[in-house]
Amino acid sequence: MDKKLLRSLNDKVKSFIKDTKLDIAPNLAIKPRAVGEAYEELMQDNFEQLLGTDGHSYEKATRAKATADFSFYGNDDKYYAIDVKTHCVGKWGMPNLISYKKLRKLYSDSNNTFLVLLIEYQPEEGKVIPVKVKLVPIEWISWDCLAVQGTLGQIQIKNAEIVYPYGLDRQDWLQEFNINVNNCILRKMQLLEKELKLFA
Repeated sequence: MDKKLLRSLNDKVKSFIKDTKLDIAPNLAIKPRAVGEAYEELMQDNFEQLLGTDGHSYEKATRAKATADFSFYGNDDKYYAIDVKTHCVGKWGMPNLISYKKLRKLYSDSNNTFLVLLIEYQPEEGKVIPVKVKLVPIEWISWDCLAVQGTLGQIQIKNAEIVYPYGLDRQDWLQEFNINVNNCILRKMQLLEKELKLFA
C-alpha cells in the first residue's frame, strides 16, 4: 500500500466532492439511498480523471455483487478496490462494506488494498452539502467502529460513523478481523442451534 498515493488521492477526492454540485433532483436530496447512488455514479465517472498519472487500469464495477464500485492499479502495480459509502448527518445507518469472505480472499494477497470512500453530507433546501470526506483503507478503521453481521456475512460500519485512521498495521488488524468473524460465526451457530431445538 502506497501511503503517499493514498494521501494524494484523498486530497483530490475531498476537493472534487466539496467543489462539485451533486446532480440530483431536489425531492431526492433527503433520500439516503438516492444520494448514495448519485455519489457512487459521480465517483465512477470521474475517478479515473482524478487518478491521473498516479495509476492505471481503472475499471468500473459491472456487477451488482462486485467487490467494490471501482478499482485501479497504482504505479507500484498494487491493486486498489474502492467502495463508496455515504451517511446523512443525524440519521441512523449501518451500511455494508464487504463480505468477510470477499475481504479474506482479497487480503490473501498483500498487494491488494480495499479502500472505503466515506462521504458524510447534509440535505439543505433540495441540495446535498458534503460535510466530511475521507478515503481510507479498511484496516485504518478501528474495530470499535465496525461490526460483523453474521446472517449476511457482511462487515458493517456501526451507525454509519465516519471514522479516521488509527494505529494498527494490516497484520494486527487482520488478527482482530479473524477474532471478530469467529465470534460472529459462533453466535450465529448458537442461534441456529436454539432454533433447531424448536423443531426437534
